[in-house]
Amino acid sequence: MSGKMKWKDALLFSGMPLEFEAARLLISEGFNVNADFRYTWSDADALSNSGTDLHAKTDIPFSESGPPLSQMEILVDCKHRDPRAVGLFLPDLNPSGASPVSPGNTVRVIDQFSPCVVSSDALVSFEMGMPVCYKGMEVNTDTGEVDESLFKQSLWQLQSPLPRLMTENIFLFLTGPVENNIPFLFCPVLLTTAPLFVMRKETALSQIENADQIEDVAVRTPYLIMSSGLSPDFKSTCVEESKQLRTLLRTDKAMAIEMKKARYYNSHFNLPFTIIDALNASEYYYLNHFFTQFFICSHTAFPEFVRVLKKTAETVMKTRQELA
Repeated sequence: MSGKMKWKDALLFSGMPLEFEAARLLISEGFNVNADFRYTWSDADALSNSGTDLHAKTDIPFSESGPPLSQMEILVDCKHRDPRAVGLFLPDLNPSGASPVSPGNTVRVIDQFSPCVVSSDALVSFEMGMPVCYKGMEVNTDTGEVDESLFKQSLWQLQSPLPRLMTENIFLFLTGPVENNIPFLFCPVLLTTAPLFVMRKETALSQIENADQIEDVAVRTPYLIMSSGLSPDFKSTCVEESKQLRTLLRTDKAMAIEMKKARYYNSHFNLPFTIIDALNASEYYYLNHFFTQFFICSHTAFPEFVRVLKKTAETVMKTRQELA
């Protein structure tokens, strides 16, 4: 019996069963799923050491025939944890407008490179209902062990492939047939078997000292939003991945989109060439805008999360407007 338990525990902690379950769910919800989305193909060491477990892609609308209005991609990294472990997160206490997290930006809507615009108001409503946290730790409620690095490292690993994902889509839609150029959406999700708890904002040290269980000082949540900073290595990765976009500058197809956007926007801030130049230069504002917000989701809540996300994405696409 003990031998059987050893192989089963090893299999579970590898994360593969959780990955398999998540892939099965995503496919049942209409996504095409591939494994091990790497952040670069140009470095053999990076290729062997860095990757996200699942890359899921689908067209929107989900249930209708005809040409798609947009494309949606989800990157999922799967973490199977000790059944005695919980994730404990510290909520963002900043007043409205001062938070590092922008509501409606954890699902990125990239319409700047297509001949249309969409509103992200539905995504704001979707994300406003979630706790926003700035730090997380894993707590073993049996042994008392605390790991403050787990979630930080997991988000860095999930962050690494995002420049490649964005760059490949920009290149695809700006070089392909004009009629196939559509907005795209993407979001990164850290999926874990650990229950997720968010510390109550009013919790004091004395309350923690007198607490008998984690529920005395924290509230359980099915999913949450967490931000992650930008490391020097990540900035270098972004510059390297976005190099290929330089070839698009001043091409006829890209220039046509640039002119449409210039007539629509009041500033150059959201123009395609501005964004490409900013990615090439690893400008902080743009990297922070595109690559620093993440969902963390309990595996028991993942089916609900995917269904609500799909419904919200379809609502977003109903606002799509073609530019003259």
